[in-house]
Amino acid sequence: MTSKTVLIVDDSRLSRMIIKALILEKYPEWVVMEATNADQTISLIGKITEPNLLTLDVNMPGMDGLSLVQVIRETWGNVPIVIMTANVQESVSRKCAEMNVGFVEKPITAESVAKALAYME
Repeated sequence: MTSKTVLIVDDSRLSRMIIKALILEKYPEWVVMEATNADQTISLIGKITEPNLLTLDVNMPGMDGLSLVQVIRETWGNVPIVIMTANVQESVSRKCAEMNVGFVEKPITAESVAKALAYME
């Protein structure tokens, strides 16, 4: 399998570490980048090539993940995006469906990361 790039956006350092570790355990040749919030993500958009997948948390300081999706789509129109969140309200999953964004519930496990990666196909 060719190398892929995944961008993890989550204000929780622990969440980012676990997602990254689980991806690299299975795909050591992949590039996994991290951002802690929307501002960091927006500044990366102009500097890096479009990743193969973005994972976003919903609840972050500043701009939330769902608002960030709209900003990302302006530049990277077709990048697969998956919301990985503990915020499992039906309104959030419905909004994800409307925005053509994947929805995976936390906690982060090998299974939830595999579900997120499946959105690349």
